Amino acid sequence: MEREKIKYCADELVFVFDNTKYTQVKTSSTVYYTAFYTKEKSNSESVSKMTLKGNKLIVKGSLAKASSMKNLYNDGKRTLLKKATRTFKLDKKFKAYSCIGETNMKLSKSTLKSYLTNSDYMGIYTLEFIVKNGKLTRLNFCS
Repeated sequence: MEREKIKYCADELVFVFDNTKYTQVKTSSTVYYTAFYTKEKSNSESVSKMTLKGNKLIVKGSLAKASSMKNLYNDGKRTLLKKATRTFKLDKKFKAYSCIGETNMKLSKSTLKSYLTNSDYMGIYTLEFIVKNGKLTRLNFCS
């Protein structure tokens, strides 16, 4: 496969293979992303598919991003990213959590995989991604 198009952004590298758009996150600071986990089509931030492959999480959909968790939920201080397939490299200390209210339950790798593949979890979770130095350090499934 040959690269058809490459676009550099401040914190992303966008490229297209065979008419499929992929985005590699590449940042040197902490960036926070959020989206709803749903199969329904939406004009707002929404993720329709996530796949764990080795040390990468592949996310298909649109995300909102901000420079702090506080700003992530402030419409005036976050940016909506276009729908794309984004690849997040997992940090060596990557952790995933199910967050219900104030309770955070750490997810094992097998439980995380079931969250990613079981459609029963879709529509009830908001996702929070925390990326430090270009690597995904934490993924929260919040309800």
